[in-house]
Amino acid sequence: MHDEARGGSGLGLHLSQQLVGASGGSLSLRPADDGHGTVAALAVPAGRP
Repeated sequence: MHDEARGGSGLGLHLSQQLVGASGGSLSLRPADDGHGTVAALAVPAGRP
């Protein structure tokens, strides 16, 4: 269970990273420059014709 005071378990992030990594992509997170929120970067390889 998640609440703002306690934070999350991180399980969703771990699963997302595993799925993206299995496809040859990458997922990274960093704090937003203004200190509010998080910036996510997702890169996946282009599909083959």
